[in-house]
This record gives sequence, C-alpha cells and structure tokens, in this order.
Amino acid sequence: MSDEYKFLINVNKDWITQENINDFHRGAYGIICVSDADEDTIESFGALIDQDMYGRKKVTIGIEDEQGEKLNHADDMLWHQDRAYAKEVHPFVGLYCIRADDGSSPTHYLDMQGVYNDSSEELKEATKDLECVNSITKYMAQENYPYKFKSKVQERAWRMKNRAKHKLVWNDDYGPFYFYSEAYTETDLEPQLKEEIYKEKHMYTHYWTPNQLVVYNNHKVLHKRDSTPDTVVRQHIRYALEPN
Repeated sequence: MSDEYKFLINVNKDWITQENINDFHRGAYGIICVSDADEDTIESFGALIDQDMYGRKKVTIGIEDEQGEKLNHADDMLWHQDRAYAKEVHPFVGLYCIRADDGSSPTHYLDMQGVYNDSSEELKEATKDLECVNSITKYMAQENYPYKFKSKVQERAWRMKNRAKHKLVWNDDYGPFYFYSEAYTETDLEPQLKEEIYKEKHMYTHYWTPNQLVVYNNHKVLHKRDSTPDTVVRQHIRYALEPN
C-alpha cells in the first residue's frame, strides 16, 4: 500500500496495475493523468456506473448526444464534486479528451484533503460532525447555470429529487478532508470555508490534448472549468466509477 498521499501524478498506461489501482481506490492519489490513453483505458480504473438522469455510463460533453442534451461550455462552472447532491456520491470520475481546440478552457482541480490539513483549528472544530444539505437548487440559482433542460417539468423534477445531507468532513485511509463545494453545499460557514480553501498551492490546472484520460477522486477533489467560446470545439467523454 502506498503510504503517502499524492494530489497529482502523471503516468502512462504501463503504470496501470491492480496494486496501483487499489491504492487509488483507498485514496492514495487525488488525480491521475494518463497521457497515452484510449476510450477503453477507463475500464482499468473500476466499474462504470450510471451518472445522469438517463442512466448512462458514458456521457458526451461538448457534443449533442443521442438524447439531444448538451452541457453548455459557453458558461463558467463553479467548483463542485459531481452529483454531490445525491445520497450516494460516486467515488471516482474520469474525463477522456477527444478534442480541445485552441481557446478551449482547461479544467481546474482543488485538493480538499490538503485544504483540511492546512486549515485553522477553529474551522476544523466548527466543522466537526456538522451535517449540511447539498442541493442542485443552489447551483441552479446562479445566473448562468450551464445545463439546459428540455422542459420546465424536467427541471422541476430535477430540483425536487436532487438534494441530500452529508457530513462536512469525510475520512479515508489518508486522513480527513472537507466534503464541501460552493456549487451545492448549504452552510453558514461558507464565508470562512471560502477564505481558507482557495489557495494556489492546493490547485492544479489541466490543459487538455486529445487522448488524455484524467481520473480523479470525486469525494475529495473539486473541479471546475471556465467558459469556452461557442466557436471553439471542446469534446470529452465523462465516466463515473466505483471499485470492481
């Protein structure tokens, strides 16, 4: 077992062994960047699970898919974990780059385990055993929510269903971390959390090239992206994963 937590590692496919994957599942790595990947590489990291309202295991981003749905890259996204508003939050996420033309936004990542370790004793004490609501409604309240629903009926159903309580501090084999995001978490401690979280030393910005796969711990790594102009092509496949 790897005895040191690493927020980011860059590897090629030769690195992918069952021992290393087991370490990843236990929390040894926040982000794994695979440089020479293909669309099948993701299956080495765990079992693909349903990740959206249609029960799909592979979701296209930046391309209109078979359901006619499209995530709008022209709007910014807030820091978030995928589906943190669900009762069961999938533990790992993969993004595979198909195309990222000049001018497309990178993806930004934030290490919440490193944040916890560096945060004040006052904040650690205030968040101990605290439960918070995480809701899609909070995210959708922003002026430029980046997802376009097909109908108001679908939007209302999504708002009502997607809401859950979670502890603000989680733990894994490598210690505690904050399960918080400005996108979904409702808490009076938000001003203090924001003040202590957003520090460059806990952040990584990934600039995409085709055939890269980035797999990350969705529980303790936040992510976001800036807007990409409508005239720029940025295409990915997103996966949700759990250990086999």
